[in-house]
Amino acid sequence: MREALSSLQAVAGEARDLVERAAADPESLDDVESRLALLDKLKAKYGSSLTEVLTYADELRAELSTLERAENDASELEAQLQPLRAKLEKLGRDLNKARGDTALKVAPQLQTIIRHLGMPKARLEFALHAVEFTPHGTEDIEILFNANPGEELGSLSKIASGGELSRVMLALSAVLGANTPTVIFDEVDAGIGGSAASAVGEQLETLARTHQVLVVTHLAQIAARAAHHFKVEKLERTGRTVTKVVKLEVRSACGNWRGCFRGATRARRWRTRESCWDS
Repeated sequence: MREALSSLQAVAGEARDLVERAAADPESLDDVESRLALLDKLKAKYGSSLTEVLTYADELRAELSTLERAENDASELEAQLQPLRAKLEKLGRDLNKARGDTALKVAPQLQTIIRHLGMPKARLEFALHAVEFTPHGTEDIEILFNANPGEELGSLSKIASGGELSRVMLALSAVLGANTPTVIFDEVDAGIGGSAASAVGEQLETLARTHQVLVVTHLAQIAARAAHHFKVEKLERTGRTVTKVVKLEVRSACGNWRGCFRGATRARRWRTRESCWDS
């Protein structure tokens, strides 16, 4: 009993000392209470126990370390990128210069051909617009065109009619189409006739010597230049419209070409017949 009482007295003395020290240092007590309150907040947000909070802290430290390494890697990659960017910029400038020189050379050739194809007042230019790096360089190429005198040049894709666009494409194929094995033209004869149609036919025939050329036409002057002929017509069958394509032999083709000139003068019919048999 004496030993037990002695132990209790010792514990009571220590407790009394702790209370007295806390009372003598209220700031320390406030600090402890603040830390306990912070711990409660952390447990409410990141885990139900101190162990879970500490585990989450370790995970955040690992993630932060990964991000810091990634930042260092990014700096290294940026250093490697600098000479490559400089090389790319030089190649872009060289390509832009080559395009500019080619545009100055090709535009007059195209304009000459286009004017020969029934658009005597047509104008054509190339416009180069700076853009960010792309697989095609640092410039976009736009074809500016107008078929009418006194009008401003505009984007070919926006202002050209179907026939005008086909004839411009014919000129482009003639000048730049060495690597295009097959070329298709629809409405290339729109709005033309007479000598202009003959000129278009001649140009198509010239192009066909080095390319496979497919042309949809209503003009005999153009059809007469072809090596093979097909008649395309729409028919109604069982209440539906179908398209029929028939390969024509020479005599049959001549008859179909003459059909394009119903109501034409006798002289024009004769020229059509001559072009048919001369082909």
